Amino acid sequence: MTQSASSPGDLIFRGNKSMAADRDGPNIQNVADYIGDLSSELAQMAEQADCKPLARLLDLAAQEARRVGQSSASESVGEHEGSLH
Repeated sequence: MTQSASSPGDLIFRGNKSMAADRDGPNIQNVADYIGDLSSELAQMAEQADCKPLARLLDLAAQEARRVGQSSASESVGEHEGSLH
């Protein structure tokens, strides 16, 4: 079931997971975490099906998603720290 956000605070559902949406849509960290998790699961499926090149690409996608999520998290912490001064 897929539902799109229509107003701030709505949820976007993808399979059995959801991401809280703000007025600009889901936040980058939530999206990156979701993509990282999904890519990891798909990579495992591809590996089990003996699709090694596809599994490797999905592993790379999962790694990139984690990097983006971590980057977003540290930028967001920096923004909050800057607003305290």
